[in-house]
Amino acid sequence: MRFAATLFVGLLVSGALLPGEAEAGRRAGKDQTHVAPTLIAPGDVARPQDGQLEFRWRGNADRTVLSHYEFRLYKGPQSYEPYLIMKQEVTDGKESLSLPVSTFEPGQTYSWSVKAALHAGKGRSASSVFRTPDA
Repeated sequence: MRFAATLFVGLLVSGALLPGEAEAGRRAGKDQTHVAPTLIAPGDVARPQDGQLEFRWRGNADRTVLSHYEFRLYKGPQSYEPYLIMKQEVTDGKESLSLPVSTFEPGQTYSWSVKAALHAGKGRSASSVFRTPDA
């Protein structure tokens, strides 16, 4: 059992839980409210509509512990600070954010992430990469 508890803690720190490990965590008394959002759109190739590109996600955290979402947009496939274009808090339980297409260059790769920020200050994030259509 010591090995299983060590494995669970290691996976919790990395943010990845495989099937069955969440159940092991519940049995061990671990809180499962720190789950990363599920990213929905855009997909691999962005499809702007009406001059806007919409980013959508589904929150998986318990709403009673959720403070806000933190949206980040990066130029290129890397989600590192030097490539950060913008960071914005999304509040009031909204699970989407629209940006004007003028924010993006045609035919370029971008990455984005959403973090579920909890009142306790912790949270998990998910990220994805997409490409804008050529001009």
